[in-house]
This record gives sequence, structure tokens and C-alpha cells, in this order.
Amino acid sequence: MAGLGGVGKTQIALEFTYRFAYEYDTIWWLGAETPQAMQQAAVEFLARKKLPEVCENEAVVCGAFASWFEQNERWLLVFDNVDDFDAITPFLPKNNNGNVLITTRLQRGFIGKKMDIAVFDEDEAVAFLLRRTGLKDKTDAAKLAARLGYLPLALEQAAAYIQENNGVDFEKYIALLEQYSLKVFEQNEHITNYSQPVTETWLVSLEKMTVPSARQLMGMLAHCAPDRIPLRIFEQHADYLPEPLRSEMQNEISRGKIVRELTKYSLVKAEESGDGGLELSMHRLLQEVVASNTLPEEEANQLLIIGVMMRETLEDAEREEYNYLLPHALSVATFLDERRVDSIDFYTCLVELFVEIGAIYMCQGDRKKEQEYFEKALFFFDNVVKLHSKTYFALGLFFAHTKNYEAALKCYRAIENSEPTLHEINNAVLYECMGDAYNRMEKFDEALGCFQKVLEIRREQLGEDDLITISVYSLISDVLEQAGRMKEAQDFYTAEYKILHRFLKHTESTHAYARMGTLCEKTGDYENASANYIAALALEKKVQENDLAWVGMRCHDLAVVNRRMERFAEAMEWYQKALVY
Repeated sequence: MAGLGGVGKTQIALEFTYRFAYEYDTIWWLGAETPQAMQQAAVEFLARKKLPEVCENEAVVCGAFASWFEQNERWLLVFDNVDDFDAITPFLPKNNNGNVLITTRLQRGFIGKKMDIAVFDEDEAVAFLLRRTGLKDKTDAAKLAARLGYLPLALEQAAAYIQENNGVDFEKYIALLEQYSLKVFEQNEHITNYSQPVTETWLVSLEKMTVPSARQLMGMLAHCAPDRIPLRIFEQHADYLPEPLRSEMQNEISRGKIVRELTKYSLVKAEESGDGGLELSMHRLLQEVVASNTLPEEEANQLLIIGVMMRETLEDAEREEYNYLLPHALSVATFLDERRVDSIDFYTCLVELFVEIGAIYMCQGDRKKEQEYFEKALFFFDNVVKLHSKTYFALGLFFAHTKNYEAALKCYRAIENSEPTLHEINNAVLYECMGDAYNRMEKFDEALGCFQKVLEIRREQLGEDDLITISVYSLISDVLEQAGRMKEAQDFYTAEYKILHRFLKHTESTHAYARMGTLCEKTGDYENASANYIAALALEKKVQENDLAWVGMRCHDLAVVNRRMERFAEAMEWYQKALVY
């Protein structure tokens, strides 16, 4: 039986010996943590079998022990907590006259059939807590079980503490965990049938992990969410990692060696992901043990590294990956926020990660969470000297969305003045956002200056007759109209009309037809406006199968232009159709 320390392997082995004792004539239990412990157990067995002369000769104890079982039947040998399969080999009989049961944290080198022992599921954990404590509150029991990661030993120690302390229930124990964390498990006087705290069962295994790069990776895994941590985060962004982890993560053979070391004692579980990569999982309490046994300076460095890697991973992620990566980003961000090392790099990492998380929530339409994380970023914004341009841009969009246009422009200007290596925003997009902010502040000259730059960039990038280039004309003409400069606005309407006319000779476009209709309407050419809106509507009906709101908008355009022509019956008919959509 293999599994994480504290998962209940020894208790299952004990239960097995009690349930099936009637099937055996002899049962012998050997604590297998060390060769010395097994030697002593073998000596005690031989003494019971009245073989004192063998017991006096240590060199022949193993052979005599194994020989006895080879010559007898109906026996059960239990080797508990094996850390080295080679060490138990001398004690093993060479035949199958009985049964051997081994408990171990090791995941490789097995002699017989392997059975993996997992933590409880939620129902098992809740049932255990209720039965063990005599309490009735299933809701709080479920919360405590989740907080302890459904680990049997942790649940047992929590239940024993609750039972031994009047006035402590599930809710109060959770509060103790939040206040004192792992120290709660050190209250050994309240632990029954198991004197070793759950934390110590893992420290033994951690001390045996001797590969430096594996220890480095373990420290970073401790700050992610417990389950399904993509190994590719560390592969793809290995340049940020310290040596020797950096070099070894870039080499497939040495990378495999790191994973084998992490999984050797069941501390980490590795499974294939859907994309052919590896996902690592680590028990929540073990993460706390690793973090609590890391020096503050080392942990701050680990957090900074994993924070930067997480930000870049989110930045490159596709939308369908957001829900997969978000738990890890939130966990790392929480650790960064709690530690708050007073350094520019630390604050920069924290702000950029908060902004990436806020941007994900924005894409998912969760406005409450979006605002929460952008506001978290703003709290540290003044501590940061320079940010990645995409972070400034996301902050600018958030400021603009909340109508804080001065702050939005501050972010946009920071991108404009950023170093080339940090400037990754298309200048046309940047100046368009700046122009929009100036326009909403009614600083029309500044807005026009920005939109003129957009037009120049688009002409160079896409050409005069591209629809995106054409759309810039409408931005400029609308600003001129708002500024009361009607003659200049009219000139841009005319220029845009001519380009759109050429464009529509070669390509049909709902947007182009709709914009042509708007231009005709603005210049009083209502018949042509109506014709273009009808063309736009026909195309909308073809292409907008899932978003009929656009069809409704075209119906509304036709209603308005008919009303302007005083065709009220037709206008009413189009308004009714718009309502349907």
C-alpha cells in the first residue's frame, strides 16, 4: 500500500490484521523505517520461537527469520513504513506459503502488487468527523474537512482536539487553523493513538529529498493551488528559475529526474494532462509545511519568480485555459499580497498579477471580481516605477471604464514612453484609446491629434481602402462634429463616403453598409441611407445566427430614417420589428 504520509496506510494494515487474523496461524509486524528496527523485530520473533542461539548471532538473524517462514504456512508478515525496498529483501521468505503486506510512501521499486491509498472523499471525511466528535453540524464539518484536504491523520488529530476541549466545535477549530496554522497540530497532549503530528510525518520525507533542483521546485509548488499545477509553467519560463533548476528544467532527461524525485515518497502526484504535458498535485497541508519551513528571504525570492512566471503564463493563455490557470494565479497572488516584501520588483510583480487576474474576470464578464482585482492593483500602483506595457494598458482600460480618464491617460502615456522591450501594444490601438479618453474629457484638439496618428498608422499598416482604416475617419468626423467644426466634419464624411463606396464595389460588409447609411443620413440623403441599411440588414440576417441584436439594430436604423422622411407607417413597422429582436 503506497501513499502520502498521514493518509492512513498503517491504520488500514492494522485493520486488515484484525479482520483476517483467523486466516493466519502467525502474524508478525516489523517497523521498517530502519534496518536496525527490522533486525530487532526479527530477534524478538526468533526468541518467541525458542531459537535463542540464533538471536545471539546478528549475522544469521535475517536468514533464520526468513527460513522460518519458508518452512511454515498460513502466515502474514507486515512491513510498515518501508523507505528502502532493498533493506527488507533479506527478511523476505523465498516462497509464497503466506502473505506479505507492505506500507510505504515510495512510488517505485515494488516487489508485489501495488495499491494506492488516497485521502477520504468529502462524504467519508464528514462522516468520520461527525462520528469521532459526536457533533451534528454537517456544513461546518464539510468546511473543516476541505480545509484539511480530507487527510485522515489530520482529521483524526482535529477530531481528537475538538473532543478533548469543551467549547471547541468545527467552526472554532477552523478559526484556530487560520490563526495558528500548523501549530494547532503540535498540541500532542490531545492526540490519541498517534503521538506524531501530521506535519512531522512529511518532514521526514522532505529531509530525504536530496536533489537540489527538486527542493527548489517543491518550494514554488507550495505557493500554487494544490491540484493540477501545469509543469509547463516551469518549462516554458525556465529562464526565470534559479540554478540548478533552470538548466535541468530545460533538459527533458533531467526534468524527468526532478519529477521522479518529487513523486518518490508520494509527496507530489504527477499525471498526464490533456495536452500531453504533466500536471503536479500536492496536498494542501504539505504545501503549508513546505512554506513554513522555508526561510523568509528564500520564500520571497520563490514568490517573485513564480509570480512573474504566472503573469507571463496568463498573458499567453487562451480563453479556454483561464479557468484551469486561475486557481494557481489566485493562490500565488494571495501569497504575494500576504508577504509584501518592500521592494519595487515585488510590488511590480504583485500589480501585474492582479491586473492579469482582473483582465480574466473582465473577459468572463464578472464585473465584481474584475473591479476587486483592479482595485487591489491600484493600491500598490504608486509603489511601482515601471510596468509591462500590457499591464499599463489593462489598467488604462479599467480607468477608462470607471470614467477616471486622467488616470487612464497616465497609463497610456507610460506605454508611449516605455522602453522598446516593454512596448508591446500596437500604437494604433494605443492612440485610439488615448483619443477616446481625451474626447470624453472634451479635450477635442488632443483627441484629434491622437486619431490623426491612428489614421497615419492604419494607412501605412493596412492601406487606404481597408475597413479598419476607413473606420478611423468616423472617429475624426465625430470629434469634429462634437467640437462644432461642422465644415471639417463634412469634409471627413465625404472622404469616408468615397472610400467606402470603392470598398463596397469589391467586398460586402455589414459594417460598411451600416456606416454608409449613417453618412448618407448625416448629409440628408435619406433614400440612399435607407438602401444601405436594407443591404446591411440582409447581410446581418445571413451572418448573425446567434446574435440577433444586430439585426434589431438595423431595423431600428431603418425606423429612424423612415421617420426622418416622414414615412410614419413604415417607421412604425420597422420599430415593431426592432422590438421583436
